[in-house]
Amino acid sequence: MKTIINIDTPLNFKSTLDYFSRSDKEIVDLCNDNVYQRVLVVKDRPLLIIVKSVGTVLKPVLDLYVPGCRSARLLSEVEQKVKRIFSLNQDIRPYYREISGDEVLNKLSKRNYGFKPPVTPSIYEALIWAITGQQMNLSFIYSLKARLVIKCGVKFRYNSRKYYGFPTPKELSSISQDELRDMQFSRRKAEYIIGLTRAVIKGDIDLKGLERMNQEDALEYLMKIKGVGRWTAEYVLLRGMGRWGVIPADDIGIRNAVTHFYKYKKQVSGREVRKRAKAWGEYKGCAAFYLLSAYHQYKEKNANRLRR
Repeated sequence: MKTIINIDTPLNFKSTLDYFSRSDKEIVDLCNDNVYQRVLVVKDRPLLIIVKSVGTVLKPVLDLYVPGCRSARLLSEVEQKVKRIFSLNQDIRPYYREISGDEVLNKLSKRNYGFKPPVTPSIYEALIWAITGQQMNLSFIYSLKARLVIKCGVKFRYNSRKYYGFPTPKELSSISQDELRDMQFSRRKAEYIIGLTRAVIKGDIDLKGLERMNQEDALEYLMKIKGVGRWTAEYVLLRGMGRWGVIPADDIGIRNAVTHFYKYKKQVSGREVRKRAKAWGEYKGCAAFYLLSAYHQYKEKNANRLRR
């Protein structure tokens, strides 16, 4: 089945795809020729979604196709997931007004006008991704993610191609610490992932309830989970829940971006990032995404120059 999603706020679809394409090891969020593909599990059923832009940044329209789906109700649920992933229910325009006084950020943001921080389909996925990424470089994080997804994620075949979905708690529940260690997860990360998964399945951790909490209560709740510190909790609020007022200030990528674009002589600390981020009000998380995207583009240009 197919449907058209009309959006009444700006959306830079290409910039979102660029964000998903940061690593050639990405195997879940697939982007090619202005098309986004991903396997989602909806009502315990794996479905491939194919999304492409058929509008403009200022008048965005998305074409959503779900091969094999014949249920209007199921298609409607998939549409809601797509709206979540691309932050379609949030308006990015107030962000530009908020940061208009910041010359550096204002300039960087205009380059990708309409870019909205994407959100994971579930909070659980954001948690697993964040725990995996603690104190790791991006390349190795994507390697670990790929191994986990291939081992435990749902498989979907379409047009002779195999697609992988991110594992649900049920799919991850049977994995052992030794199997995670074989994938090169550290002992502690393996312990955290298994403990989190079992707690979610048992209902000891209420991830749905997090959506109803305010920012401070949600942070406090998350940091009570074993293996979740402040950075992980802030990352989950931003990336897994679309809370734009949160910035994972201790993130090395954000610190590098702030150091570079604001021309600090030495790398800034998380505390310094938080101090600067106060000027960005309730859009600190958006600012972080724009800085990270611009810094990634900067590094790519430098890498291309060295290859010549």
